[in-house]
Amino acid sequence: MTAAGDAARARSLANARASAGAALADATKRAAQETAADRATTAAHPRIADVPSPVWTSPVTGSCRGSSTAGYPNGLIPRSALCPLWGASNHVLRSDATAAFNRLSQASAQEFSSPICVTDSYRTLAAQIDVKQSKPALAAIAGTSRHGLGIAVDLGCGVESAGSAQFTWLKRNAALYGWLHPAWAERQNGPFEPWHWEYTG
Repeated sequence: MTAAGDAARARSLANARASAGAALADATKRAAQETAADRATTAAHPRIADVPSPVWTSPVTGSCRGSSTAGYPNGLIPRSALCPLWGASNHVLRSDATAAFNRLSQASAQEFSSPICVTDSYRTLAAQIDVKQSKPALAAIAGTSRHGLGIAVDLGCGVESAGSAQFTWLKRNAALYGWLHPAWAERQNGPFEPWHWEYTG
């Protein structure tokens, strides 16, 4: 690439990051300005995520209640509202999604002798921007990802291969725990993403 081309690419990346930074700042400001009226409206129309989660306990991760994620924009949920995954404590999800995933992972461990391998879980807005830039054909538009809601995971250790025993087991059993491989990620519906799974409750 020529020097002029390098400069143009650098300007383009700088402009993209500036736009993303402005969007992030705006979303952060909106989250901080959540009013009591907003909370009252949410309380009057609860979703699964808005109902206080019962304490669940794992012999590995201990207890986690998390907190309501209502009112937080996609990708701007505070980590304190989320809960760690069993066998992958550096990954977090919404508390109800975590409880269900941990039960699924423990069932999988009985079959394969280890927890489900997690390569990605909750994704901040900043991380969504970076992933969209690095993998434009695979990533959702920043601010719209299911990862940003704390209800999606990307999996490895065999699950990423559709013909594997791990993937086949999940296809047969994940729905029992409220998880599924979404239709859009199936081979016949577009880009095939066997590693991507979502919580539906």
